[in-house]
Amino acid sequence: MKQRFIQLINRLATGRNFIMMIIVWLSYAMLVMDPSGSSSPNNIGPIDLTFAVSPTVICNMIEAYGEAFRQDYIWAAIIWDSIYPLIYGLTMLLGFSYGMSRAGINSAYKDNLLLLPLLVVGADYSENIGIVTLLSTYPSCSLDVASFVTILVTVKWVMAILCLILLIVVFFLFLYRKLQSHINP
Repeated sequence: MKQRFIQLINRLATGRNFIMMIIVWLSYAMLVMDPSGSSSPNNIGPIDLTFAVSPTVICNMIEAYGEAFRQDYIWAAIIWDSIYPLIYGLTMLLGFSYGMSRAGINSAYKDNLLLLPLLVVGADYSENIGIVTLLSTYPSCSLDVASFVTILVTVKWVMAILCLILLIVVFFLFLYRKLQSHINP
């Protein structure tokens, strides 16, 4: 099954599809997931956008949101934030596959690198489940669930940054190989 999935991604990984997905990703991020339009009455941002905060801070954030924002956040996490990881995950998958094939990377590591974006998506979905659980069970706030969310938010951001760095490295490797082929035909 893993091999079929990788073959599908490799087939879809064209320059045109990658550029289309970047446009979809950025449009969705700016128009739907815009964090500036989703601040609470107390100007506290979403938990998803925090990094390495303590479980107590998460519980305090949820309390400070207010009832209306908590309900809006639940629906946003269920509806909009379940689509977003699919969009950025597919964008990163296509970027890795396309970039590595264009850069001439056909090693055994290529297939495993394609799994990194899936880890980010998995962490994001798990984080969303934890956040919805915390928001739904308010006024109670389980420090165990908040700890789980803290770990997943951090893992998501670290893995996403790692994926972005790897995409940049693959892009520069592609440019280097392209320049090298022009210099030494």
